[in-house]
Amino acid sequence: MRRRSDTPFAILVIGIFTVVFFGGAIVYTTGNTPILKLKAELEKEHPGQTLKTRLLPGNPPHIELEVSPELAPDVLTMTALGLDALDRYRKLAERTRVESCVVRRKDAPELAVTVDLPLQYALDEAQGSVGLIQQTAQRAGVTSPEVAVVGAAVTGAHVTVKGRTVKADAGAIADRAVAAITSLSYVGRVQVVVTGPKGPIQRGGGRDGPPPP
Repeated sequence: MRRRSDTPFAILVIGIFTVVFFGGAIVYTTGNTPILKLKAELEKEHPGQTLKTRLLPGNPPHIELEVSPELAPDVLTMTALGLDALDRYRKLAERTRVESCVVRRKDAPELAVTVDLPLQYALDEAQGSVGLIQQTAQRAGVTSPEVAVVGAAVTGAHVTVKGRTVKADAGAIADRAVAAITSLSYVGRVQVVVTGPKGPIQRGGGRDGPPPP
């Protein structure tokens, strides 16, 4: 009498399981998954750094990146790394539903920064709107404004503006510039420095609050 495990159906099931298991093991160990390709890309971009990348389930799923304090000494750098990782992963994983990345530091896992697609879109829009930001500062009374999009804040871009005025009310002009620039939907934080007859005056504002220490 032939054993049940020798039936064609049982052999087919065992064969499928073997292919899936060992095929998955080969893919994993050779780094041929998007999340492991991301790890390799980031470590190539940052020589000497050992990074951890994870794909976590959810609705929608998200990725996590663990970095060293040397690579990410502050929140601004962690945010930049997270946006870079998210952009790279979405290019590596076609048709992915991943829309966010959580960045953690090895020395302080509780310190986490989350970035998402809306933040990336806001940063892209700000970088493409430097001329408009300059015009906005000029209308507020700032002369020859120099605008820089230094990175992402929490919900929008972090923008700095430096300019001059011959008027005595440099502080009021800086305040008007802050109010006007933060009204732009893609700006989350702005710092304005206006140099007047009595020296430079600095103001800041925005829905994302002051920059972290």
